[in-house]
Amino acid sequence: MNISKERLLVFHGCDHKVGTTMVSYCAAKLFAKYRSPGKVLFLALNDNDEIHYYSSKGTSIEEIKSRVDNRLMSGDEIMDYCEKDVELFVLGGLSGLINHRDYDIDFSEKIVTESLNTFDLVIADCGNNLDCSLAVGSLISGGLNILVVNQNESSLLRYEANKELYEILNISFDVCAVNRFLDSDPHDLNYLKARLGRECFYEFSTLKEERNFGRLAEIDGHTLMDYRTPGFSEKETLYLPKNQVSCSP
Repeated sequence: MNISKERLLVFHGCDHKVGTTMVSYCAAKLFAKYRSPGKVLFLALNDNDEIHYYSSKGTSIEEIKSRVDNRLMSGDEIMDYCEKDVELFVLGGLSGLINHRDYDIDFSEKIVTESLNTFDLVIADCGNNLDCSLAVGSLISGGLNILVVNQNESSLLRYEANKELYEILNISFDVCAVNRFLDSDPHDLNYLKARLGRECFYEFSTLKEERNFGRLAEIDGHTLMDYRTPGFSEKETLYLPKNQVSCSP
């Protein structure tokens, strides 16, 4: 598959609850808002659908699985199934915790390939579970892979435990996004770079979260953009490599 890193962004969390869905969904909304003209699609390609916190979800990949599997679905038809969230198109994920076992790695390649025939930019939330073929298929699709971490020791240990598996699966990351970053944390940015391997990433970026807005956003069913949280509200803070991402096909 020959996919430009400028047109497919894949977000993966190194652990549970590092904020992968929030970060990827906010990024999708920001690109849809500031990178117009251009059609942006958000795909939930993981083992559960947490997008319901921020969206009514509309339809899901489950409803088009058989047609995607048999390459009978065009990008225009995929668009017809999406929910429209202002400037952003959204296709929800799986409804059951074990439903991901019905999907193989090729499904992600097929739906992304067809989507890129219609959409200018595709952003995939592939969760944190490497036992999920949807996630692995997304990460090996040839897009720009973004690892979401935080400063917790458990998060770093989980990444280190999975590092060999990433190598076996031929998964690499371009950007490391440190979510909920605190300047006062003893695991500062230099420590994280040394621990995670600064040579493994093109760029490290930090996303700060003030006054625990993430918890409030989840309760209210909003995104951090609604609270004008730094890193989620201005187009200058998209934390991705400058000039790396464009909505131009």
